[in-house]
Amino acid sequence: MPGSPNPKLAAAVQHLQAGRVEQARSGLSRVLQQSPGDVDAVTWMCFLLMQTGEGVQALFYAKRADALRPGSFPIQMNLGKASAMTGDLDGAIDAYTRAYALDPDHLSGVVGLTVALNARFRYDESERCSRAWLAKHPGQPRVMAQLAVALLQSGHGRESVRVLKAAVALASDDPILASGLAQTMNYAGDSDPADVLEAHKAYGRIVAKLNPPLPPLAADLNPDRKLRVGLLSGDFRSHAVGFFAEPIMQHLDRGAFELTCYSTIAAEDATTQRLKGHVQSWRNVTNTTDPELAMQIRRDKIDVLVEFSGHTPGQRLAALCLRAAPVQATYFGYPNTTGVPGCDYRIVDSLTDPATPEFDALATEKLVRLDPCFLCYRPLAGAPGVSPSPVVKEGVVTFGSFNNLGKLDDLAVRMYSRVLAAVPRSRLILKYVGLGSAGVRDGIAARFAKEGVTGDRLILDPPGAGAAAMLAAYARMDVMLDSYPYHGTTTTCEALYMGVPVVTLAGRVCAARVGLSILSAVGLGELVARDEADYVRIAAGLAGDPKRMVELRAGLRERMLASTVCDGPGFAVRFGGALRMMWQECCR
Repeated sequence: MPGSPNPKLAAAVQHLQAGRVEQARSGLSRVLQQSPGDVDAVTWMCFLLMQTGEGVQALFYAKRADALRPGSFPIQMNLGKASAMTGDLDGAIDAYTRAYALDPDHLSGVVGLTVALNARFRYDESERCSRAWLAKHPGQPRVMAQLAVALLQSGHGRESVRVLKAAVALASDDPILASGLAQTMNYAGDSDPADVLEAHKAYGRIVAKLNPPLPPLAADLNPDRKLRVGLLSGDFRSHAVGFFAEPIMQHLDRGAFELTCYSTIAAEDATTQRLKGHVQSWRNVTNTTDPELAMQIRRDKIDVLVEFSGHTPGQRLAALCLRAAPVQATYFGYPNTTGVPGCDYRIVDSLTDPATPEFDALATEKLVRLDPCFLCYRPLAGAPGVSPSPVVKEGVVTFGSFNNLGKLDDLAVRMYSRVLAAVPRSRLILKYVGLGSAGVRDGIAARFAKEGVTGDRLILDPPGAGAAAMLAAYARMDVMLDSYPYHGTTTTCEALYMGVPVVTLAGRVCAARVGLSILSAVGLGELVARDEADYVRIAAGLAGDPKRMVELRAGLRERMLASTVCDGPGFAVRFGGALRMMWQECCR
């Protein structure tokens, strides 16, 4: 940041550096009233506003500083950060690109640029930039982490794990890297479940050391009283978590439970506004520290805290280490253990996580099985109707997967290729955000080519804008091929709702068994494969029976709506029973 020769400016900067934000704001405002062209004061005001989360105002001052002092690396960095805060990722990339050109060896410049490129789904550019920088400056964990993100989102989960393991070896006490490694290992088909568990435990040890528990809570241990339940997530918006959490918010018994939501993301949308109408209290805790969040939850006297993030973006697992509530659980947002001391329970079902010592041993939490299915799907209001099977009109079968490209492990590529080989003239459509990059598309096509699949049998598309457009795209698909070893969840429910049967392979960990749970709940257990050969047989069998595909398509939406998967009130009763059971165990 700039120097401060002006005594009044120096005093304001001292206030800011000491954490006295409002005194700093007042001091900077006075300096700017007297000297509106003081670029140092403008820059410090931008910095303050970014610290307080006031992105729009910060961007105003960043642009003003850029006009006063063009060609400044720090000012370009501020412009990039402020642009990203306001959601202008293209503007952020432009500013970071200028900063990178001004000082191509600066660590923060390359990190800012690659973070923005990844956020904009320009994974091939991010990968090239990261690799070029690391060739000159090897062994920098923060850049390796961004390379790992680009690799994973391009479909190279195994290489992403290798990069992250190397980064963690260089910075073994970094909780962000440890969490990223734990999460990414779920995507790699060569990950051993015991190794994945150890990676989660390693994260738990790091975060517990940094966040020792606060003094014990004094709670009213009446097992039958009305409970204050906190729901914690960074995805209470137009996101899978928001849609699957809504039946809980909407239908949980208000006589037995009082709900408070803690949102860890600043951006809100129409779904957020709808969710707010279902709960008694809503707190946006984006700009709180983990201790501040834990203390807020304690002040709210939450009895049972349920977090929906696991190791996904927006997670605040450190607050659980601090013991924010007497009972703490993880649910839905992540298909594995958290590894975090202080997370008491993980909510699953008997198909995702059978009641056996083997499955119990893969979690640091106690497993609570919410049978018959651990989730409840809320279909999108105004979703398009079910369209006819494409095979009827086109005469060829179109398989597809709209899952995250991170789930396109080598095992999935091989299975999809074997299905295409078994069904002559059939095609495969993949649709995900990363496919907007030509480099990512070329990489995917090359991987299928190694399995004997020619490019004319692949349709590689980025998604359309909005959830309705994604649902409408299922009209182009006859059969969905579930990913492996990391199953789809939202995509499986969406496909079924749009009349598209789903073929899945049941594995030996939760992430590879979600499809089994959903299909069993809908009464389609015959589409669950036991092994790879069975997967190919089931998919090819469907493709060879157009009449069955047409009949399934015609009745799948009604079948799904009539199943436990879409029974919001019934699910809320079971979820409430699980909350009560956990509380009663605490009371005992």
